[in-house]
Amino acid sequence: MGAFDKAKDMAGEAAEKAKQAAHKAQQSREQKQESGQDPSQRAKEGAEQGRDRMKDDRDERDDKREQR
Repeated sequence: MGAFDKAKDMAGEAAEKAKQAAHKAQQSREQKQESGQDPSQRAKEGAEQGRDRMKDDRDERDDKREQR
């Protein structure tokens, strides 16, 4: 029974550490959102900039074709 109890204790400690890490990660995400550093928001902005850049390039090509 000693080995079983030891394994049970180790599993409990690992679960507690995982719980603490998850809580810390959640706090970090919330803090970044409050400070405007939300990664998903930055990704959305980057995608918008990429679409705008592609649209501008397409418009330039169309203008050049019309000039010919």
